[in-house]
Amino acid sequence: MSLWPVQDEAARQWMRRLYEARLLANRGSADSVRRASLGLLRASRAQHLSTHPFYWGGFVAAGDSEFILPFTRESDGEAFPTQGASVGVDEAGGVHVAYRATVGDANGHFPAFYAYCAADCGGSSNWRYLELGQRVWHVNLALDAGGRPRIPLAGPYEELGTRHQYAVCDSDCTNRGNWTLGVRRQHQDHADR
Repeated sequence: MSLWPVQDEAARQWMRRLYEARLLANRGSADSVRRASLGLLRASRAQHLSTHPFYWGGFVAAGDSEFILPFTRESDGEAFPTQGASVGVDEAGGVHVAYRATVGDANGHFPAFYAYCAADCGGSSNWRYLELGQRVWHVNLALDAGGRPRIPLAGPYEELGTRHQYAVCDSDCTNRGNWTLGVRRQHQDHADR
């Protein structure tokens, strides 16, 4: 999917690269998005075309029903299922992922996570991640023109409401202290409106 309108030819090339990596090379979603974006960026450079993120940075993979990152494994080796993963690739080839846990923790909360890998994303030692919220129904990811993550989160508010938050980080985003989490809207959902 793209976060903004893109040229047909750029979209065609990106999709071809994505599906070659995903289906023919049997690579995961994050690695496939990274390879497709870097391939489009390298092709633009080779043809002396613009390498502005507008032409390649708007593509993300979203909606995997389950997204297993190398570190989403329990100590017994079982996969820790995740949901609603959004993947973005910055100009340097870094992979950014936002997702939420499918299984709640001991308190019944479904945490949301942000993960980042600069390179060689097949190994768990190259990923850094952090929890962004504890009670989340939906999470999404977008990278701004500078490759910085912007993550809207939605979750429960009081008994029958919804809280919409927006997480922003401008540098060193695997450090929780560098994130700003603001509430955009809280409202009660009423069936009798």
